[in-house]
Amino acid sequence: MNSSIFKKIFFTLIAASLIFLTVYIVNDGHNLEIHNKVVDDIYSAVISIILGALVTMTLLYAQTMNEDSRTKNSEIFREKIRLYRDFLESLGEFTKDGRLDKEEIMLLLLKHSLINMVINEANQKLLNNAISKINEDLFFENENNVPDYKALGEVFNEIANIFKADLYGEKLSKLIPIEYENFFEISNFVRTKTIYKESIDEFMREIIPGRVIFFSIKGKGKDSRDKSYKFKIQSDAPDHYRFAYDFVLNVMKEFNFMFEIKYEIAFKKLYQSIAINNPKILILYKEKVIMRIGITNRNRVALQLLKDDEKVGTYPLDPLDDSKINTSNIRDYIPIADLRKHISLCVKEYDL
Repeated sequence: MNSSIFKKIFFTLIAASLIFLTVYIVNDGHNLEIHNKVVDDIYSAVISIILGALVTMTLLYAQTMNEDSRTKNSEIFREKIRLYRDFLESLGEFTKDGRLDKEEIMLLLLKHSLINMVINEANQKLLNNAISKINEDLFFENENNVPDYKALGEVFNEIANIFKADLYGEKLSKLIPIEYENFFEISNFVRTKTIYKESIDEFMREIIPGRVIFFSIKGKGKDSRDKSYKFKIQSDAPDHYRFAYDFVLNVMKEFNFMFEIKYEIAFKKLYQSIAINNPKILILYKEKVIMRIGITNRNRVALQLLKDDEKVGTYPLDPLDDSKINTSNIRDYIPIADLRKHISLCVKEYDL
């Protein structure tokens, strides 16, 4: 449309200029007796047409430039929204299983590079900082296979807030936390089922190398968040359970007291399959757990000494070299003097 108007104005200017020149030549070159007032009126009319056409062209040019600029900005805005949304959706999809494979990382790098083409430098730095907060701690699952939703929500909310500020040219606003506490409580509802085996042999039948186990450790100090771990039972774990159990049982026989032993297995549903929580052998005296044989967060079988539900000693069966643990060297990993002392202290205190 603007192109057609420009053409009309251009031809009007040409026509007005030709009229102006024709009158000038005829009047001056042939010295015709034309009334001066008529000539002056023609000159004025032609000059007015030319000036009007020039003003119109200038205004139309400015209008066209503004429209082109708005169209360009609108297209950039829509492309930014597409890129930002695609990145957030991909990030959520790729990380929902708590890990990133090579293909997913390459796609995220590509999508991040595309964003860097349109985002300003200040927001680019903020985005890089937000993405760097995504680490394995966010995806540790608790005993109900639930990750740290609150921390994940904060990271995704921060990224969305940076995109919002960049889209609308605003300063980064204060983050408003996502209030999903009701959903988090539902997700964290205990769904594990704990049973106790009748004997060590029944317990050991559950300790199958390669079987997936889950367990959680409560956070302490500055890091108050619980951490959960997922492992596959190692090939030497059954032997280490048995060696530690037999060793502790022999030491307990030195004491003329009645001890109780529980073989604890907790089952849970995990991704359409059944996993077990950290299988534990519990040694109790007067209903208080004083020792526990289980798996540590390093995926090693260990004996833990407990007093009033607090750990007072941990002895992992973790060979430092290629040597294997057996009945003859188990004392190198579990000091018998420490074990005897702990049993004596617990019995003395709990008998009071």
